[in-house]
Amino acid sequence: MSLFEEEKQDSTDVIQFLYSNRKALIISFVIGGVLACAVSFLLPKKYRSTGIIYPPNTYVRDQLISNPQFGHEIEVEHLLQLLESASLRDSVIDQFNLIDYYEIDTTSTAGWKQELVLKYIDDVKFFRSKYLSVVINVETKDAVLSANIVNYIIETVNKHKKAVFQGNIKNEIEYFKKRYEESKKKPQEILDQIYALKDTSTSKNLISNYLNNLNKENFVNNDFIDSREMESLVEEYIIYDDQMKERKHDYEQALDANSKPLLKNYVIDYAKPNYKKVSPSISVNALIGSAIALLATLIVLAWKRKVKAL
Repeated sequence: MSLFEEEKQDSTDVIQFLYSNRKALIISFVIGGVLACAVSFLLPKKYRSTGIIYPPNTYVRDQLISNPQFGHEIEVEHLLQLLESASLRDSVIDQFNLIDYYEIDTTSTAGWKQELVLKYIDDVKFFRSKYLSVVINVETKDAVLSANIVNYIIETVNKHKKAVFQGNIKNEIEYFKKRYEESKKKPQEILDQIYALKDTSTSKNLISNYLNNLNKENFVNNDFIDSREMESLVEEYIIYDDQMKERKHDYEQALDANSKPLLKNYVIDYAKPNYKKVSPSISVNALIGSAIALLATLIVLAWKRKVKAL
């Protein structure tokens, strides 16, 4: 017998096997679907709420009014990290008392915190869309609770972002302030030496007058710089005074930046309670149950056939 004929014979045997057992297969298919539907009614229903936000573009703050823009890849990644942070997760758990919602026994097991986190991660999900927005999906047994959690996360993530930045900003301002305060000491020391070389009562105004007229045309500095020592001191003073002014400018810029509020996320959609359950799906469960029952029946019938043949 050729290979083609063997394959044809095998196909015929399979068809005959299925046809001869059609009643058992149909009955198992129906029973499996019915049982899966019955189980679906016993499972707790879950309702999903969704919110959509965009991070701001942190590089166009000066054009925020004239040319507002959504953030790009890096801002989206930063936002996702904040949304998935432990601090925000703990805030949501405390705000909605999710320990009681998940019926976690905090006294009986040592790993109850891990169990709580896993349940939270299973119900609260964040993902980046193809449009570089961040979608927040929450599924719970209460449609209103799902919507409230989404909206709380939308409103709270800005506060957590500020808290994360605040520590670094404070340290940076202290750094600029300290650097500025230290830069004022050296010019003052040199200024004291300059004043010591001038006996006139107006000596304290002479250095400022000199610096004010320094860049003017036809300015003659002989009236003030009358020795090599004075010339050296003035040159040194100018260097350190410029350094002090530069550091003062940096410090004032840091203060100004800190006085501005952090850019908030753009909210595209707040969540609303959705009373159409997302799980369990009766139709999906019915198909799965029927398929499992049908496969199990096929395996049993095939095994019986093989045993009979032996």
